[in-house]
Amino acid sequence: MGLHFGEGKSGSGAPGIPGSDDCAHPGCGRHDATPCAYVDRRGRHCGYSWCPEHQRVFEGDPYCRRHGNVMAAITTGTIERIEPPDLDNRALSLCEWVANDLDMEMVGLLDEIKEGSEEAFVHINPLHLVVLRTPPSRTWARTWTLGDHTGTMRKIGLEVNESADTVVVATVDGNTVAREVPPWISDRGTPISEEAVQRRRDEFRVKLVGSIVWSAKNAERPWAPVS
Repeated sequence: MGLHFGEGKSGSGAPGIPGSDDCAHPGCGRHDATPCAYVDRRGRHCGYSWCPEHQRVFEGDPYCRRHGNVMAAITTGTIERIEPPDLDNRALSLCEWVANDLDMEMVGLLDEIKEGSEEAFVHINPLHLVVLRTPPSRTWARTWTLGDHTGTMRKIGLEVNESADTVVVATVDGNTVAREVPPWISDRGTPISEEAVQRRRDEFRVKLVGSIVWSAKNAERPWAPVS
């Protein structure tokens, strides 16, 4: 993964909204920034302003790129109403970024696994919030399922709990198969070369995907053809 969540090009396609503030983006000298419109579930505002080049416009409102992506994630393709997460919590953005990066591989894996079942289909489930009352817990999750008319045959998930918002948890059929802290979080502030940074990110990705693939392929598959 070559970019942190929210640091890529805006996918909104909407032109930026100019203002009169200084831009908060490091190294940007523009003075036509507009305050980010994000307000979390506790009523706290982002507090930073961003110029048209460094903002994301979502549904007509200007946001910093991170919070623009957060708003898109909690309002696009979701069934339930999801309140904007706390300003200082990265669980949602981390879950959504890693899941988007691995999406094609997860779909491909389930397509491979379904061999032998003509009626099976792959379903991609959008970001959703899992709330438990005892003990209190809020977890952001993305899942991919393989199923047919009888129900779910295989389920792959990525989760990040708000109480441990630096840890990506991978699951297969509800069982945890990996727990990894991305290197762009664990290595933050560490003076290492660009080559080392990329190597660490590649290692994180390989470990996460490898654990999912091994577990998904080695779990029982009664629908598979007998060799």
